[in-house]
Amino acid sequence: MFQNAIETRNDLLLYTSEPLDKPLFVTGPVRARLKVSINTPDTDVVLRILDVDTAGNALLVQEGALRLRYREGFVQPKPLIPGEVYQVTVDLRDIAYLFEAGHRLRLHVAGSSFPRLERNLNTGGPNFSETESRQAEISVHSDPANPSALIVHAYTD
Repeated sequence: MFQNAIETRNDLLLYTSEPLDKPLFVTGPVRARLKVSINTPDTDVVLRILDVDTAGNALLVQEGALRLRYREGFVQPKPLIPGEVYQVTVDLRDIAYLFEAGHRLRLHVAGSSFPRLERNLNTGGPNFSETESRQAEISVHSDPANPSALIVHAYTD
């Protein structure tokens, strides 16, 4: 499924590689280790890996999401402290995919994937009984003091 139509939205962060010199085969687990800060007690981080062909078409390869109140596990949800920097790991599951030479690898960072995934009202409360919502602002830190990374197992011929 091409993602070009949503890539002009102002609530989507894009990271795009340079064109690949040779084919890149990505196989096995994919995850992102991000340093983030949020202005609300909870939100979602939704990541998508895309294959951008030489014509600029962005094809969805894999998606993963994390509701941040569950960043340390599902047994004991923990609200976020607004403005504090957290390291979170988003699992994008295992894949086996070939990115062709000349293509680019792209990462989308978003705060939701509604209606595919349940909406998050960003209050930290139970969605089934919440009557108010808050707009979340997610900051991804990727400086030397707060590195973020997409972790893939890949090889080239």
